[in-house]
Amino acid sequence: MKICIVFEGYIPSQEAASFSVMKMAQGFRKLDRQNEVTVLSLLSIPIIINFIKYSKIRCHYGLNEKIKLKLLPVWNLDFFSKSSRAKGLIDEFKKYIDKYKPDLIYVRDSLYCYESILDGYPTIVETHSTLTSIYTSEKLISLYTEPNYLALVTIHEKIKNKFIHKGFPSEKALVIEDGVDLERFNLDNDKSLWRQKLGLPLNKKIIMYSGNLYREKGIEDILLTAKNMQVDADLLFVLVGGKPEDIKKWKHYCSESKIDNVNFTGFVDNSDLPQYLKAADILIMLYNTEIQYKKMDINTTSPLKMYEYMASSRPIISTNIQTISKVLKHNYSCYLAKPNDIYDITKLIYKLINEKDEADRLSRNAYREVLNFDWSKRCEKILSESNLR
Repeated sequence: MKICIVFEGYIPSQEAASFSVMKMAQGFRKLDRQNEVTVLSLLSIPIIINFIKYSKIRCHYGLNEKIKLKLLPVWNLDFFSKSSRAKGLIDEFKKYIDKYKPDLIYVRDSLYCYESILDGYPTIVETHSTLTSIYTSEKLISLYTEPNYLALVTIHEKIKNKFIHKGFPSEKALVIEDGVDLERFNLDNDKSLWRQKLGLPLNKKIIMYSGNLYREKGIEDILLTAKNMQVDADLLFVLVGGKPEDIKKWKHYCSESKIDNVNFTGFVDNSDLPQYLKAADILIMLYNTEIQYKKMDINTTSPLKMYEYMASSRPIISTNIQTISKVLKHNYSCYLAKPNDIYDITKLIYKLINEKDEADRLSRNAYREVLNFDWSKRCEKILSESNLR
C-alpha cells in the first residue's frame, strides 16, 4: 500500500507533533514491509536551518525504517517566515498527491484534508486538539458522508465528544492512544553501564525528566522539588531535552533560587533517549493544575514521554491528573502525586529510593502495560477500525 502522511508542521523540529508523525510513518512501514510510506510537509527557511541543526534525521527521530520525506517549497514571502502554513501549500500538496496517487492519505494538522476528501482519496484525519483549530470547522464535519472520509482519529474521549456534539458520527471517530518504539528499549538494564557511556555520575540517585522545558511541562515544580531535596547530597535531578533559550531561562532560575542539584543535558537525539532513561533511578513528569495552559490542553494531553518512561523499566512519578491516570495506575504501574504538592512528590521519591522491591514492582507492571502501545499496533488498530484491514 502507498501511504502518504501530510503534515503542515516543521520537520525536522523538537515539536512533539513532528515526532508523532514520523513514528506513525515508521509504524505503518513496520506493519507491512511492502508499505511505501511518504511524509509530505513544508520546506521553508526555518526548516533549512533546522536541517543544519538536526542533520541526521533518522537519529533525531529514532527511526530504523526507511521513510521517504518530501518537503515542498512554496515560493512566496512565507518561504522566509516562521509560519508553518504558507500560502499556496495546499496547491503544492495537491499537485504532488495527484502525481503520486497514494492508496491512503493520513492527514495530521493540515488544511489539505478538505482537498484530499473532496478529490476522492481514502483519507484518515488525526487531531489532538480541543483548542480552536481547522478541525472545528463545520465544513470538515459536514464531509463525513463522503465514503472516502474513513475516520477521524483522536487521543481522548473529550476530543471525540466535541466532534460528535457538532454532528460528526460516533462510528467514524476513533479514540486511540499514542505509542512507543518498544524494540528501541531492548537494552541492557544496568544503570551503571549507561551512566559510564553518557558521563553521568555513578554515585548518585538520579531523578530524570525528558522532553520540552516550557513551563506547562511542570519544570518549575520539578526544580522546586529538587530544591526541597538538595540537603541530600546523594540526589541529582537530570533534565534531558529542551531548547537553548529554555535551558538558559531555567539555569538562571536555579541560580537565583540557589538550586545546585540539577543538570541540564540539552536536546538529545531520540535514538539516544532510551540510554538516558535507562540510566535513571526514577523518571518524573509533573503538571501544575493552577497555571494557564496555552501550548497544550492538560485535560486531553497524551505525552509521548509517558510511554517511553513505561518502556524504560524505571519507576515513574507523575501528577495525578485524568489524562495520566487513565493509562498509569497509582500504586500499580506508577506513583501519582497530589497536584501542586511538592512535599507529596518528595515523599514518593524517597519511598522509591528506599524500597527497591517496590520500585521494581512498579517498573515491571508499567512495562507489561506498555506492550499494548507499540506504534505499529496503533497503526494496525487505526487501519482495522477504518475498515482497511
